[in-house]
Amino acid sequence: FKKAEFFLRKAMIYAKRNRNYNQIAESDNLFALNFMRQNQKDSAMFYVNRAIQYARRSSKKEDLSYSFHTQAVIFDHFGQVELSVAKNILALEFSRKINDVYQRARLNLEIGKSQRTILNLDDAEYYFRLALRNANKIDDYRQMGLALSNLGTVYYERRLFDTGLTLTKRGINLLLKSNDINGLGEAHNNLGLIYREKQDYITA
Repeated sequence: FKKAEFFLRKAMIYAKRNRNYNQIAESDNLFALNFMRQNQKDSAMFYVNRAIQYARRSSKKEDLSYSFHTQAVIFDHFGQVELSVAKNILALEFSRKINDVYQRARLNLEIGKSQRTILNLDDAEYYFRLALRNANKIDDYRQMGLALSNLGTVYYERRLFDTGLTLTKRGINLLLKSNDINGLGEAHNNLGLIYREKQDYITA
């Protein structure tokens, strides 16, 4: 963390020297995440709020979407799920304005996960399906796979295990194409939970 902070301070010097608001916002977002990972909430919030201020002055329209998403990640990290969802919805609005399809897929996926955490299953399904639709537009197999795997968990929570299995297996096939090791681990874990509920313990 200290080494990351050292290089971020160097990056900030160059960005401020060039009055590059995009790079200042990016550096502040990274500062915020660095402090978040050290569980220093006040510092994380200070830097992400400053990132949003510079993002408003940046020539790159996507900077506001990414800065609000960083804020959402920080709120989620500190257990403030509703605030996290609100900030991700704001980030989603900015990504829609500039038609950033990749960011829209990513944000819909994150919002869906938050909704599932608090068992708003209808809202979770809605956002996972939006994530899938956006990922389809740009042939992003990783995000398509993650959306399907997460949809599977919604059906798991509804105890519709066969549908959950079908969706999760479809997700795994796409995650294999993109070689997403983390996603594959999560998806196989989801499969195990479903098989356990079906009392197929060996497969689980």
